[in-house]
Amino acid sequence: MGVDARTYGDNLILDVIDSGCGIPAEKREAVFSPFFTTKKEGIGLGLPIVKKVVEAHDGNLAILDNPGGGLTFRIVIPGARPRTESKEIEAGARTVFNEPGILGAKGERG
Repeated sequence: MGVDARTYGDNLILDVIDSGCGIPAEKREAVFSPFFTTKKEGIGLGLPIVKKVVEAHDGNLAILDNPGGGLTFRIVIPGARPRTESKEIEAGARTVFNEPGILGAKGERG
């Protein structure tokens, strides 16, 4: 699992990239319904909460297929004007998400 953050114009774009088995097309809308889960230990609230928070900021959340398999969850938040240059934000996001103890690029905790 990896995370990429960048700006495009006044938009903040956050990609959460997963190389797992993906989600079948017929279940992609269902994953945003509360209590829908395919996991034995899941409760089905993670993605519905994320979607509500994104929509509360007038953003949108999309599921994209990765060319080599897996999915990308793309969050776009409009009107996000960064205080620093886009390259600094990207470098900072990569640094934070690769620190020990924080979810890293491979979905492992340090």
